[in-house]
Amino acid sequence: MSIYLKRQGVPKELAEVYVDFYWSQEKLWNLSIEAEEVKIAEIDWILDLPIWYMDDIKIPRLLIENPNLDKFHWNRVEAADLTYPIHLIQWKKRLLVLDGIHRLIKAMISGQDRIFAKVLNQSHIHEILPMEDDFKHGFLKTVKFLEET
Repeated sequence: MSIYLKRQGVPKELAEVYVDFYWSQEKLWNLSIEAEEVKIAEIDWILDLPIWYMDDIKIPRLLIENPNLDKFHWNRVEAADLTYPIHLIQWKKRLLVLDGIHRLIKAMISGQDRIFAKVLNQSHIHEILPMEDDFKHGFLKTVKFLEET
């Protein structure tokens, strides 16, 4: 059984635009959706929001301006494999990055103006929600930690 678990503890400026649910990354990656080219200019707005609100560097665009701010995230950008598409969802009248921020940043710093993406719509949400078994394997502990901080 899938579980729609609402996100809590998200900064206000992010909560106003970001999805309000948790999803299974494994289910997201396994969706059978064709990748398409998307203009980076349509989705890079997310880099100005505190999507890494649990980390020292909260706003990804700051990493582009100064890679030394966060070696962990910068190493992930450098290791990002652009042969894998990012995942977007049509949310609140705009495209939102669900998975692939590090790949998006790598594409930008590489001078690309487009990136391959799998674009979900509202009908895909039920397909990526976590299952009850996910909670038995640590997902619930992660969610509780995120909500308590």
